[in-house]
Amino acid sequence: MRTEEARTIALLDAKGVENYEIVLLDLQPERWDEMTSVSRSKRLPQVHVDGIFFGTVLDSNIILEAFGHATTSMNLNSSRFGKVTTLQVSFGLHPWEFQICGCCISPFLLEKSRVTREKIGPGRDQSDMNFHILYAMVAGVNEFPFMHLLAKDLRLDGVNCSAFMYLGRSDHQLAEFVSKEDTWKKDVERWQQVIDCMDELSLSPDQQKSIFKVLSAVLWLGNIELDYKTESKKLVMSSKCVPDAPGRVVELLELGSVEQLERMLTTKSVTLQSTNEVFEVALEKGQVNHVRDSLARLLYQLVFDYIVDAMNDATKLDTPADGATDVSRQDVASLKIIDVFGFEDLSCNSLDQLCINYLSEKLYAREEQVVLAAYSSNVALGPRLFASLEELTILHQSENETAQQEEKRNMLFVRNIYERNSTRLLDPPRVVNNGKRRSSVALTILPFVIPHTRGNVIYDASDFVKKNSDFVYPNLLEGLKASSSVHVQRMLDTSHKM
Repeated sequence: MRTEEARTIALLDAKGVENYEIVLLDLQPERWDEMTSVSRSKRLPQVHVDGIFFGTVLDSNIILEAFGHATTSMNLNSSRFGKVTTLQVSFGLHPWEFQICGCCISPFLLEKSRVTREKIGPGRDQSDMNFHILYAMVAGVNEFPFMHLLAKDLRLDGVNCSAFMYLGRSDHQLAEFVSKEDTWKKDVERWQQVIDCMDELSLSPDQQKSIFKVLSAVLWLGNIELDYKTESKKLVMSSKCVPDAPGRVVELLELGSVEQLERMLTTKSVTLQSTNEVFEVALEKGQVNHVRDSLARLLYQLVFDYIVDAMNDATKLDTPADGATDVSRQDVASLKIIDVFGFEDLSCNSLDQLCINYLSEKLYAREEQVVLAAYSSNVALGPRLFASLEELTILHQSENETAQQEEKRNMLFVRNIYERNSTRLLDPPRVVNNGKRRSSVALTILPFVIPHTRGNVIYDASDFVKKNSDFVYPNLLEGLKASSSVHVQRMLDTSHKM
């Protein structure tokens, strides 16, 4: 459909409940008919893709799927991030000379909270898994004898998924109808594909090992426990379920010592403004677990950004040498494909699903706006419930906030939603306990209902503040900058650049 701004919007059908894509094609509209004729009656114009370039893009998709997809209760291979894919299309003198000559991926909204999500506990969905690559790495390095040295370097030799808190301390099983053996085979197959694709993207063995060392450190971080010792009156690191988890993290990240990691997790730097003096202040026990999880999520984000940067470098548009003229690419246009989350209603919906569905509602409103502008100028759009959700400052957490203060903020957020939308929201659900109706809040669940365009969704706000306050403590970054690993430094630089 064409608008006055010469922008074409193609609405692609929903695929299940996971994907609903809106594709914006910024092509040359004056050549649209010409391109359509060459596409031989296909709905969208046909362009040619160089064979080598096409293979590189496919390799990138396989890696993105491993690092950015996970199993949910609705989909065994659900994308947990959005992205804008920018394709550079060169236009020749003839329609059949249209050529894709460059590609750049810009990811957004990576669901980092999935990395540290607990599978054990009330209201937890056992079918919700961590990112595919974590299971594939643990299975893959232990499957092949020639990877025994790599398994030792990653501190994963003889280890399975049940050893890790972040993987639910259980064997990986995709679904009830998929056996653990078949799941293991799938993980090993994915691992082989990832390694092959990294080779195709010209990632050196040293780069690959560094990526997996950081991922292994993420897993071992989840097994670090911090206990308050009454004798010394301070927090002390220990290892949960496995021996020496702190030592493994230090070795994998190439930090100076276990003491340095302990300072990163249990203290924060405070600067006195009057004198610019810097003090180290000990954190409370309720805060350190959040700091540990923040470090794990930060490390995963660093790896993800590093991988995407390598993909973009392999598929970027080649620029001619200084003074040279590339005749075949004098006329290059950009085609942007926006791939976003689809509407979600899982068995347990949290802040992630609220943000996803909020974005989905915004896109639906934009779709309505474009359609009405094209076909009718007299139809007014109705009021949107989400206007009340623009103010999210309630969910911002300070560095010194306690768990009780977090809970109060969560409850205040839900109360404000109902106060501002009292006539449009359904009553919050209740839980039946021992034959009596009882508030869900008493069962550590804080529910509220939003009537979306595609149906009512029940959300649990009990961890909204924690998920919305993923600020990075300065001492975490300072600690990582002190790492002797060249590749960790490059990851920090790449993430800062992106």
